[in-house]
Amino acid sequence: MNMLTWKWMGTVPYQNAVSFQEERRKEVLNGNKHAQKILLLQHPPVITLGNHAKDSDVLTDISILMEQKNIQLERTNRGGAVTYHGFDQLMIYPVVYIKAGIVAYLKTVASTIIETLLELGIKKAIWKLNPAGIWIDNHKILSCGIHVRRYVSIHGFSLNILPRSTDWQWIIPCGEKKTTFTSVSEQCATQNLTIPTLPQLANLIGSNLCHRLNTLQ
Repeated sequence: MNMLTWKWMGTVPYQNAVSFQEERRKEVLNGNKHAQKILLLQHPPVITLGNHAKDSDVLTDISILMEQKNIQLERTNRGGAVTYHGFDQLMIYPVVYIKAGIVAYLKTVASTIIETLLELGIKKAIWKLNPAGIWIDNHKILSCGIHVRRYVSIHGFSLNILPRSTDWQWIIPCGEKKTTFTSVSEQCATQNLTIPTLPQLANLIGSNLCHRLNTLQ
């Protein structure tokens, strides 16, 4: 029986989203497999520092970011270094068992998102494990960072829909100075495709991921 479902949550502050994921993981670990859920949302502007981040990866004084740019800074237990999240970026947070293994899980999610991009007409997307993400012509369109406890994963994946390229100017994204980014909107414009709204893309990805991840349960 399929137990995994998805939910579009709209705009959610970063720490609220983390707390919600932790609560659901606790339910799953306490035996409620129905608490597994794929959460889809966007965050107000925030810079997050994963467990491999260095303070030097943030290039601007934190007080300036918070007071003048209205960008929050949060330390988190997810894998990876520093990254930026903001409006028009789809956050994909599966709270799921990953007993098939971390690499298999990442590949399954990545391949599902690549297939979803193909449904939109966006081609040439590929998954790389190191540095982890989905890339199109050496430009990153999806980043990832997860945290696993007793086979249950939280945190997840960020897909660029319509962000500004300047959003990453405050940091060294993922600790890689030469990283450049692309987005769904940029790829659609290049290929004369219709740009989906965030809820529309959430519906596609949520449905496709539920189908694929249910097979790993």
